[in-house]
Amino acid sequence: MKEITTNSWEDFLQRLNKLKGTFEKGFYYRGQEDSKWGLETTLERATDKTFSVQSYLNKCIGASKIIESHDESEFDLPESTEVYKKRREQIENFGSYFVEMPGYDYLVFLRHHGFPSPLLDWTRSIYIAAFFAFYKVNTEETGSVSIYAYSKNDLDINTDFDKKAQIYRLGEYVKTHPRHFLQQADYTIAVEYR
Repeated sequence: MKEITTNSWEDFLQRLNKLKGTFEKGFYYRGQEDSKWGLETTLERATDKTFSVQSYLNKCIGASKIIESHDESEFDLPESTEVYKKRREQIENFGSYFVEMPGYDYLVFLRHHGFPSPLLDWTRSIYIAAFFAFYKVNTEETGSVSIYAYSKNDLDINTDFDKKAQIYRLGEYVKTHPRHFLQQADYTIAVEYR
């Protein structure tokens, strides 16, 4: 990851536009109010425990009836045995490539309501990322903010199907909370194959 330090919004935009010229597909952005923070999901911040995709989904699916009762939402969720079967089929048909996240709509809904999530949210708008970077900032305490720019080129289909950790873009087209669309959100997930 390359770090670029700027001292003004104008300088930042100028450097970003120069950087954009080297990539054909543009960027996803993430604003954070403290430049010392790493790129961590809410699940990573909540616990040191690691979860398999299936065990995390099983926990979420288990909580769905309680959430639906309080929110009056309905989610079309697979049974936990169906999650396992679908994931096995994906691995058999596509190797390690992470094709689809079962219950993705529901997971995005949970993410927007503060549930610890393995999804890292990004935006397609530099201005929305800037809002999140500067919204609650106290530069006397933090020093500076961060705005991450992630190249869409880096998110193309990964054909290296070895067992290392990989980052996958899950996409913006999802039926979920209206905030998702207002924030021009997109999500990534890091998956390690064992």
